Amino acid sequence: MAGKLHEKAILLSLNISAYQGTKIDRAVTNDVQVQNNAESNSGKYSKKLLPYYTTTINNEMAKLRKWHDSVTLPWDKAGRNIMLGRGYLAHIKEFAVKKAKIMDMVDDFVDNHLDAEIAKDQTRLGKMWKQSDYPTKDELRNCYSIKLIPEALSNNDDFRLDLQESEVDTIKAEIEEAMKEKEEKAMKDLWTRIYEVVSHFAEILRNPDANFKQPTIDNIEKLCNMLPILNITGDYALENMAKEIKEKVTSVGAEDLRYDSITRNKTSKAVDEILQRMGMYV
Repeated sequence: MAGKLHEKAILLSLNISAYQGTKIDRAVTNDVQVQNNAESNSGKYSKKLLPYYTTTINNEMAKLRKWHDSVTLPWDKAGRNIMLGRGYLAHIKEFAVKKAKIMDMVDDFVDNHLDAEIAKDQTRLGKMWKQSDYPTKDELRNCYSIKLIPEALSNNDDFRLDLQESEVDTIKAEIEEAMKEKEEKAMKDLWTRIYEVVSHFAEILRNPDANFKQPTIDNIEKLCNMLPILNITGDYALENMAKEIKEKVTSVGAEDLRYDSITRNKTSKAVDEILQRMGMYV
């Protein structure tokens, strides 16, 4: 693939915040410590507030992050991910739909159910319940935030410091080496993803009692179709491997694998050969 990585890729930071619904009860903590003759640093009692809606919404946020991670590649310790720029517009469109769904859930919770859930907590928590533990509607709504922040990948050639030329060259070489390590790590993650799904499929093929389901095959094909926007280095081996998987594996229907032993054995052999070659990349 022509062009340097900074010219064709984009970094993405997914920042999520949410109301956790926990509150340390110092009075109960003190009572437990006294009853058990325990020291003050022995532990704390944490109350769970508004558990149904906080858990439901936070689970949806976790699904959003899992989806985001599945269609991008990990990049650095700051938690940023990377993808090719040509996939960005489609990504933010789908992200906007998923974000809107979650924020609608937040609005529904705050506007229509908060008071009732606080009342339920009063019964559930008994003497531990305190009105002061709960946020106002505006405070609760502001606890929830979902942001997808795009950033340009730095250009190692555009490096300016008031240093000797030899020192600049040394620093640039170190930056390029770090960049190379990140690229290699991201691509290994991509190879591992596809290896794992194909390996799982191979295990199913080896099981004579397995009940083949089309979604299993569809998931492999979906990952293969995503590779063009995840293959940040233009790895031809990865491109060719994806084509081969689609030709020899996902082109076979679940019903054929279920009832046609010849097709099943042929596909199983092809998958094993593919996995053997993929092993050198993971």
